[in-house]
Amino acid sequence: MPFNLPGIYLGLYAALWRPALLRPTLVVDEYSDIPWRNLHAAIHQAEAQREAGRSESVSYIALDKDNCFSRAKTLDILPAYAAAFREMTQTLTSRSQCLIVSNTAGTLMHSEDLNGHLALQLERTTGFSVLRHKRPKPGCGNNILRHFSETHMTTVKPHEILVVGDRLLTDILMANLHGMRSCWLRKGVAYEDSGLGGKLERLYARMFL
Repeated sequence: MPFNLPGIYLGLYAALWRPALLRPTLVVDEYSDIPWRNLHAAIHQAEAQREAGRSESVSYIALDKDNCFSRAKTLDILPAYAAAFREMTQTLTSRSQCLIVSNTAGTLMHSEDLNGHLALQLERTTGFSVLRHKRPKPGCGNNILRHFSETHMTTVKPHEILVVGDRLLTDILMANLHGMRSCWLRKGVAYEDSGLGGKLERLYARMFL
């Protein structure tokens, strides 16, 4: 993953001074726990509990890769999540409604994907487009909005997008900065060590969110 100094500064600012920016709309343990067939109801219920309910439904998914449906540094859908991945796909009217947004594959400043070859391989594996971007999360929210708007030839509103990911300081922070909904995978790939960063985020969530 590229060194993300602006993201680190922004994440620290949010953690210390604006913890609401790190609060997800939905929280599940791992990717297979996302209620794809009842997603709208789950979102509305979560927002109603926070007194921030909105009537609009989610139409687009911005999906993280690493430690989400795939292990870090791999491009394959984990067998344990294959059924959930199919279920997500079946709930979409079009594959263009889902965009994979990774801080590795598709991040053109990443030393391993300067030419976008990882993004191409991931697209072949998943059947979904992978965002090409120079600024890693949480700095590429505008790129996501632009992609969906240009692809669907309409002005996509931020609250129509659900960001799915395992990191508060990148995925969830980006969603809240841009007014998108979010789903935090609290354990990521549940049987894999998510590293010190993931452990600290879960501790922070228990204490402050």
